[in-house]
This record gives sequence, C-alpha cells and structure tokens, in this order.
Amino acid sequence: MKKSALLKRSVFYLGLFLCGNYAMASVLANIGPVYKISEMDILEFMEHKLQGLANSGELSKINEKFKQQVIKSVQEPPAVSGITNTIKPRTYYYDPTVAAPFDLKDDAGRVFHSKGDQVNPLDTVTLTEKLLFIDGTNKAQLAWALQQDQLSKQSSMIILVKGKPLALMQQLQRQIYFDQYGQITKKLGINQVPARVIQEGTKLLIEEIIVN
Repeated sequence: MKKSALLKRSVFYLGLFLCGNYAMASVLANIGPVYKISEMDILEFMEHKLQGLANSGELSKINEKFKQQVIKSVQEPPAVSGITNTIKPRTYYYDPTVAAPFDLKDDAGRVFHSKGDQVNPLDTVTLTEKLLFIDGTNKAQLAWALQQDQLSKQSSMIILVKGKPLALMQQLQRQIYFDQYGQITKKLGINQVPARVIQEGTKLLIEEIIVN
C-alpha cells in the first residue's frame, strides 16, 4: 500500500478513536463528491524547503549564525543562574551518601552493593584536589583562587560559574573548568562564590567565602 494511502487511513482511524460515534456519524452523513487529496511527503517538503533556502542564500546565513552561536557558547557559556558574590559567609557539610538504585555488580557479575544499600563514594574515592568555584569575571575572586595552591600542598581545580574559560586557560596556562548549567553547584547547594570544597573524612566541607 502506498505511503499516502496509509497516512489517510491512519488519520481516519485516529479520528474515530478521538471522536467515537460522532466522527462516524459525520463521515456517514456527509456523503458527496470525493476529491483526491494531494499530499507532499514530509521529507520531500523539507528537502524542497531547504533547497529554496539554499538557492536564496538564506541557508548559508543560518549556518553561519548557528556556528557563531556555538562558538560563543563554548567561549563564554551562560552564567549559572542563582549564584551571587558571597555576602554572608557560610560553612556547611555535604554528605554524598546515596541509596543504590539497583544491584551494582563487578565485571564478574558479583553483586557488591544491593539495591537500596547506602553508598558513600568517599569511602573508596579520595578528592585529590580542592574545588574552587568562582566568578571568572571578578578579579578578586580569580586572585583568591590562584593563591590557594600556594597556601596548601593540595592542588586546586578552578571551576567558573561565570566568565570565559578558554580565554583564562590561555592567559593562565592551566586547566580551567566551567560548571555547565550549574550541575555541580546545585548538587552541592552552593549559591555564593567564591566557594571552596574539600574532603573531610566521608563528607565534603563547603565554605562560601568573602574576598576583597
């Protein structure tokens, strides 16, 4: 059966399903001249539309605009919403313990955590670097973050909530990260920067700090 015929039949049965007896009554009561419905396949329509855009030069403009948007989003990702400069310092702990959503097995199929078990990743994994969350456009916060490596033997991972990570990487010649969509700060409950995260036992110590 041709695709157009299948489409018509599908639409007809969908109408019956949605409207019940009313739809059937309408079909039977309106018997009259029947005309062939001219349809364009959706793929053919899209191809036709794209060809028209290409011929007019609009397609290249759209592609260029999209490319520039992608470049801008990489060079300067959208700032994490809900994050402000620290006004009132705050210190708290974050417990990463979670309930296993399903049986966790090793490569041999042995269950090492059953579904529902309380699991704390810090029991087996150590946070080897301090996590420093800053506004990359704030010079005082950037200077504070760079000083942290000198204040302790533990290295730091600088994570921006605002700013241009690639430009800072080139300027500082070190790895700079960005908290895309606030996935980490939201998880840890951070709403002020600069913020420092370090491991203390099986918990994370989080400090939202004021810098001058």
